[in-house]
Amino acid sequence: MNIYTKSIFKERHTLEERKKLYNTKQIIHPAKILIILEQFIDSISSFQLCAADPEQLMITFEADMKKILQKNTSKTKYISLFFFIDNILPQKDQTLGQLQQKMRDKDDGFLYMQVKSLETLGSLY
Repeated sequence: MNIYTKSIFKERHTLEERKKLYNTKQIIHPAKILIILEQFIDSISSFQLCAADPEQLMITFEADMKKILQKNTSKTKYISLFFFIDNILPQKDQTLGQLQQKMRDKDDGFLYMQVKSLETLGSLY
């Protein structure tokens, strides 16, 4: 695992804990994809996805990458967000169901995504 695919969520939770969490959420929300969204480790932008904890998302199978972009771009209008799965930038028109089938973690079932931010209009300071 290189620096870009290192997962804070995986470091904090054992495989058994992650499997139990996945199975519990899957029983409660069977029509949702369970995504762990984490900040790219090399992101040095002032944008922070969350306070240092990975964000857990549940999104329908039919949703595409645009849905995640819409959910997260409201955080700031001066930042461009790029979402990666295993160092691959997925196509925006792929459904999350398609991505989940191809790229979910084989051990625990979660779809791990990393977000990298890039300031588009420079610093406001």
